[in-house]
Order: sequence, then C-alpha cells, then structure tokens
Amino acid sequence: MNYGFKKLEAMAEGSGGQVELSMDKIKPLVIPVPKDYNEKCKSIDIQKAIVEFLEFWKINYTDVFRQTVTHQKPILEKIKKALIPATFRHDKTIVKSFNEFTKSNNYKIKLEEVTFKKIDFFNIKKNDLLSPKKLEKNQDLILQNSSNNGYPVYSGAIEQLCKVDESKYPNKIFVPNYQNPDISFANNGDGSAGRNFFVHTDKYFVNQERTVISFKNDNDFYSLYILNQIINMRDKYSMNRENRPTPKDLPKFGIEITLPSHNTLSSFDIQKILVEFWEMILNNMDERFTKFDNIERLTDKVDEAFLYRTFSKIEWR
Repeated sequence: MNYGFKKLEAMAEGSGGQVELSMDKIKPLVIPVPKDYNEKCKSIDIQKAIVEFLEFWKINYTDVFRQTVTHQKPILEKIKKALIPATFRHDKTIVKSFNEFTKSNNYKIKLEEVTFKKIDFFNIKKNDLLSPKKLEKNQDLILQNSSNNGYPVYSGAIEQLCKVDESKYPNKIFVPNYQNPDISFANNGDGSAGRNFFVHTDKYFVNQERTVISFKNDNDFYSLYILNQIINMRDKYSMNRENRPTPKDLPKFGIEITLPSHNTLSSFDIQKILVEFWEMILNNMDERFTKFDNIERLTDKVDEAFLYRTFSKIEWR
C-alpha cells in the first residue's frame, strides 16, 4: 500500500507538495510494479526497499529543511512583535544593534542615552485626530467625475474607490505634510477594518467614514513613529471592525504612546532615527521570510523530481 501511494505522489498533478489526484484521475491509473530481481529478491522486497529509501530521503534531507523553516518562522514572528517593546526597555541585543546602526549612519546617539516616557495617545494634542469631511454622498456623482490622473478617493471600506481631479472638489482634498504624512484607517468593510492603517504621502479625498490621524505639531510627533506603535498594539487592544480606535471611541482603549527624549537631540529627531532602525530590522526579517517560502517551494520540487527519477530508473513488469 505504501509503495502504491508513493507512486501516486510521483504522478500527482499538483504543486507545493500537495497530492491533488481526484478519483476520476485515479481510476484509470495503472501502478507499475517492479520485476523480481531473483529468487531471493522478489518484487515485494523491492517495493519495501523503495518505500524505505524514499522515506529515508525525506527524513534525512528535505524534511530537515522543512522542520527548520517551521521552527524558525514563529520565532521570527515573536521577534517582530517584541522589537518595539524591547527597544523601549533597552534590551541588550537591541541596544547593541541600534548603536551599530547609528554609528554606521553617523548619528551621534546611543540607545542607552535615550529615556522613554508614556503619554495618553488621546491627549497628544487636540485636533490631531480628525474625522474628515465627507466628499459628496452620492457615489454615482463621484464615479462620473473619476479620472485616471486624479487623486485617490478613499471610502469607509479598505479599498481605494476611484480617482478624482482636484479641480472637481478643491475644498475637500487632503494635503498631507510630505515630511510627516497623514495616517488613516477604514472604519467599515471586511474583517481588516480598524486594523489596516494607511500612510498618505500625497493628496487624497475621503468619501465616507474614515479616521485620519494628522499631526499638526510637526516638531513633537513623527507620524510613522506613532504608526509603528499603533500597529504593534493592534492585538493588545483587540482592534477590529467592531472595536475601532475612532476619535469618539479612542479613550476607552486607554492607549499609551511611548515617546523618547535625549539631552541634545529633539524627540522628533530620535523618533525618525528609531523608525529608520525598526524598518531596517523588519525589512531584514521580511527577506528571511521570503527565503523560507522559497526553501519550502524548492524542497517540494526536489521531492517531486526525486520521486520521478527513482521510478523512472526501475525495470517494471
């Protein structure tokens, strides 16, 4: 039985190591059986040897790679989630990495020189959190005015609705600070509402409910620094469509933002440096995840090729 299944695996028309043979495909198949080699080595003995050999191959080679990837992925996920909190508590590994990063970029700062304090996110500054004016409620009118060269219109859902020329609604377009971009998130839509945050680096419109975080005092708060903390806290505060951090509901979350301070550098400058450091670490991790995905695909392909080569070299009945 094991022998027959190994042969089916070799003939499966799937990818990613998945056997995708339906019953309609299996019924007409003929499973080749190896010939007797001699009186002492019958076909059944060869079948058992083939199965044992193939299992030895997987256990000692390709499965080792799969197990390594399976083990490493959750570790990387934990490291990603712990990166920002570890920075704030001056974790030794993070301190070393940060200091190497600042030295290589000629930033005159060490992490142990930075102190951190928590403040209430809702009290950062009045009017920092906006519920933007809606565009025309009639979406048909907006769609009639859509343009390939206009600026994006974001609705209350996740996706961009369309593009509209600025001249159609000159008083309703949002112009972000290009050095400190606006952040927004959808209030409606699928399960990602209240969890997916967007950075607006260019002009944009808002058609329906959508919370926009726009920091007016650009000398105090760097929006991408705040964004990184909010994203890192989504699970902690159970942000979702029914539990959205809108300006109205924000106080109930009790969200605290950690701000840095230094003897010579401004908090804003430190925030920018920290964001640059975090992005470097996270980008490196994303590259490792991509490599892991490639390893999984390649090991599946190797197994497929190995099965094929094994069965193609045998003399059958």
